[in-house]
Amino acid sequence: MECNLNDLYRLSQGYATDKFSAHGYHHIYGDMFARRQLDEVRLLEVGVDRGASLQMWQDYFKRGRIFGIDAETARLTTTATVLEADQADASRIVPFCVEHGPFDIIIDDASHIGSKTIATFNILLPYLAPGGMYCVEDLGGEATHAGMAFTTLA
Repeated sequence: MECNLNDLYRLSQGYATDKFSAHGYHHIYGDMFARRQLDEVRLLEVGVDRGASLQMWQDYFKRGRIFGIDAETARLTTTATVLEADQADASRIVPFCVEHGPFDIIIDDASHIGSKTIATFNILLPYLAPGGMYCVEDLGGEATHAGMAFTTLA
């Protein structure tokens, strides 16, 4: 399947998510996700704010199941299944992952605080499906929001 950057960029604009307009992640995600766009992926995003990116992922992965975790869910405008929990609260997150995982794609766009990002990775890694992708956005920290890292699980 051809990399579908225009679809991701258009969807991000339509849902007013900053993933592409502010950060340019459509180049990275387009390359990583295009071949799986029609698959029944299970995607978990941590740090969803009001849910715009969850809606975008629901439209992009039409056959997928989209899930989120956020410390504050009062502002959500999505139909995705979202757990209200701190990103490092294993006592809340593990049961959620047992019920809804394993996940083919996990995206951490939460606090951008190193210690919490590491804690979240340690909690979620066991719920990443074989061949799955784990992405951490905005590695520059809360002030700079620059950079991204990702890994795949063999």
